Amino acid sequence: MATLMDLVECPSVELLEKCAKDQLLKIAEHFEVDVPKQGRKDTIVTTLQAQLVLQEVLPAVAVDGCSEDELAEKAAINPERQRSAGFSLSDFGEMTFEQRKEIMLLQYQQDSEREERASAREDRARAREQETEMERLRLTTVVWEAELQQEHYKLDLIQEGKLSPGVSPATFDVAYNLRLLPKFDEKTKD
Repeated sequence: MATLMDLVECPSVELLEKCAKDQLLKIAEHFEVDVPKQGRKDTIVTTLQAQLVLQEVLPAVAVDGCSEDELAEKAAINPERQRSAGFSLSDFGEMTFEQRKEIMLLQYQQDSEREERASAREDRARAREQETEMERLRLTTVVWEAELQQEHYKLDLIQEGKLSPGVSPATFDVAYNLRLLPKFDEKTKD
């Protein structure tokens, strides 16, 4: 594992990438760089690398095997990205091409991560909707099968002669059948 002293004596991107997350936070503290403490390691490495390049601690090098032209093309900032980032390159004053390229690359990476998270959220929402629809269909099928079973039972009763075809056991009219009861009399003890 790389240490803070190794990085201070011989700064390099390779050493920076070999560090653990807590070591990266100590390096950021040593060089007075603000990094997201709760962020993922790759985000911390990218932010720290960009800041150390701006402080001229690390040399500016092409990242991910891309040439400068490819990086500039990938990270080309359009007005929409500038608004979403909340700043523009002119906010930083005079910067070298390498520094601008690094910032543009970081913005590109952040936009890509944001789009991936949004896509993942949409996928999860779509999956929940499909699960809900499947559950609704399953419950509809269960209700339909219960109604079908009830009809089958009713037909069996009709076939056995225990139920007349026009009368349903669920349609008992209380008001009509109430007249069949004897009148209530308080004097009889029954």
